[in-house]
Amino acid sequence: MDNITCFIDELYFYNKQKNLYVSKYSAGNFLKLLKKELSVNIVFMFPVAKEKTLNTYSTFVNPNEYIVEPLPYWDSIISYYRYLLKPKNYSYLKTKIKEIVDKYDIFWIRIASPFGLWLGKEAEKNGKFVIYNVVGDIRLAYLSEKYKGIKKRLAKFMGSYFHWKSLKLGKNERK
Repeated sequence: MDNITCFIDELYFYNKQKNLYVSKYSAGNFLKLLKKELSVNIVFMFPVAKEKTLNTYSTFVNPNEYIVEPLPYWDSIISYYRYLLKPKNYSYLKTKIKEIVDKYDIFWIRIASPFGLWLGKEAEKNGKFVIYNVVGDIRLAYLSEKYKGIKKRLAKFMGSYFHWKSLKLGKNERK
């Protein structure tokens, strides 16, 4: 049975008492359905907050049923880049990507996400089969009400940049 390593750039919280990863988002439920319908193993990969938890959630992932490759905490593009500013964090993620790419052969990556773009590029470079799930037009993210002033301009630039980078992905075949 094939393992499909799935990266979803949605923050999960680890609930120690229940030994579950929980999220307020529902993409994980779609992936759990894939496991059931296609008889494949799903490997979950997502950023995890260990200090906090959610009381209500849409999705839970039980590490006794699924392989989970937890990533460090980030909850936005800004917090992701803040995390990477520390050289030891950058080095850690670079090593983590190499380990993941060496360990698995099929990837399902939700983009546009800076980490997803990085993971996809490395997986393709290593001859892995990558399926990209594009959710929305990142070029329009700057239109969100949460962006004002310089953040709005930066979001517009970054959206165009991520779109351009994503167009360079997906030139791979399953061997």
